[in-house]
Amino acid sequence: MINSLFNRSTVVRRLRVVCLLLIVISVALPVVAAAQDDAGKGFLDFLYFSGYKQTYDYSTSAQDLTVSYIASIIQAFLGLLGVIFFLVILYGGWLWMMAGGNEEQLTQAKHLLRDAIIGLAIVFAAYAV
Repeated sequence: MINSLFNRSTVVRRLRVVCLLLIVISVALPVVAAAQDDAGKGFLDFLYFSGYKQTYDYSTSAQDLTVSYIASIIQAFLGLLGVIFFLVILYGGWLWMMAGGNEEQLTQAKHLLRDAIIGLAIVFAAYAV
């Protein structure tokens, strides 16, 4: 009974389900909170109230609106990538701790952590641009 609860495939499957639920909740919760707001001015106000502090002037041109909209989407995407890399780093650390002297699993954890840190550096560089 205990072995079936803690075998590798069961733990990995449960970890994937938990990560997927966390991602869905973190994406859906701000939308639900924005639905309670009666501003009714659209997606850019939702982004503003979600923490993206780009000001939006309704008297701007359509080109400015498009650029602002695309920039907000890119920032949200890069933020989501940062969360994903953070979760990969946590998973790599968990793999390392659970290796228990298994060199193959330890090497896999080291490669996963190295790749996640490189990916995170790329996301930070893209966010800086």
